[in-house]
This record gives sequence, C-alpha cells and structure tokens, in this order.
Amino acid sequence: MPAKISSTSNPPRLGEMAASLAILATGVAILLLATLHVLSPECSPSWRAIGEYAFGRYPSVLSLMFFVLGYRLVGVGYRLSDGSRAAECRSGP
Repeated sequence: MPAKISSTSNPPRLGEMAASLAILATGVAILLLATLHVLSPECSPSWRAIGEYAFGRYPSVLSLMFFVLGYRLVGVGYRLSDGSRAAECRSGP
C-alpha cells in the first residue's frame, strides 16, 4: 500500500494563489482609494465620482488603483476557470 501523502505538504495550486492575490489586491485597492480621499480633500466623495480624482494632483494613484482592480478581476477569472474545479461549478459546456 503506497504511503499517504499529507495534504499540508502539497504546494498550493496556481488557482488558489491567484485567488489569494485577488483578495490581497482588493485590500490594496481600498487602501489606495482611502489614500486618494486623504490626499485630495477638495473632491468630496459623497457627491462626486471616483474618476474625478484624475483631474487632481494625484492621477497616478487613481491609475494604480484601477490597475489593481483589473488584476483582481483577472485573478478571480483565472480561479473560476481553473481546471481543478468540479464539473458542476464550471460555466458553459
């Protein structure tokens, strides 16, 4: 009988790492948005769109936030399309 391999010794799969990085990217995006609120107090977040921060002095912070949000979507999409998922959880044929 072959020796049983502990599940703790298996390295994490790429899909699980992508999901973890997507969660981390969400936190980073929220932190960047909070930083924009502090750096640009002239733009009231209660009645202005987030995109109006691009007209201020820190458009690069906004661009970085949108890049991180895009990475998050790619990570979540990769995790959802990972081949190790059960057949019932897949979308499409």
